[in-house]
Amino acid sequence: MNTMGKQKIVTSPHERNVKYSEDHWRTLEKKRNRAKKILQAIEPLNAHPLVYGSVARGDITPNSDIDILIPETIPSYQIELSLTQINEPILSRKIVMATPNHAIKAQIELREDTTLTFPLTPFEQRELEFYQFGGAISLTPLKNQQRVKGINKRLLLIIPTKEGHHELSILHIPQTELVKQGFPQRIIQERLRVLTQRDQKGRTGIFLEMHVENEETFESKLQTLTDRNPIVRRKVRKQSK
Repeated sequence: MNTMGKQKIVTSPHERNVKYSEDHWRTLEKKRNRAKKILQAIEPLNAHPLVYGSVARGDITPNSDIDILIPETIPSYQIELSLTQINEPILSRKIVMATPNHAIKAQIELREDTTLTFPLTPFEQRELEFYQFGGAISLTPLKNQQRVKGINKRLLLIIPTKEGHHELSILHIPQTELVKQGFPQRIIQERLRVLTQRDQKGRTGIFLEMHVENEETFESKLQTLTDRNPIVRRKVRKQSK
């Protein structure tokens, strides 16, 4: 995973146009081609996979992760089989739960700083909106070399342009304007709160993170957690109703 230092939010009234270098375009193309390969492998599962974050927006660095999301609940063996069929070795697997109120997710780490995330309990709408907040695209626009606007961890709105992108701090944009651009207000407020707090106090960690051994499935590990952890048990029971 990316080991870059913490990205500080931009609090000044920042605004500028960024023109990408030839190296930037080549690196972006390489990362997007890799994302495309994985999305193409998963697409037949009717899983509607997305690539999100800087690879979707375009404002990558050489160290940017390739983050892929499957928004649907799909049996994990189908996903892992799809990866095997394109010769993608799995480096590690884990179950994560950001807070007791969030979905329980599976994460598969692949080579080249690539992470595949999918829900073991269904996402709520606000959780899916979080990924859209940062910018997310599906396979077809990825094939068509499209990029999408989104807000990064520095609270900069990234708007793709022909030469690169235009960026400006959302701390100096009326929230009503951001809502008009398609960003839900509740997610704007939540991300402002979380990222500002992280900027001041540092990362506070997540509620649950558990490694999944090679001989285990995600589902069997989740069942073990359900048996042992009352918060996980309540979440699983709630989602099964």
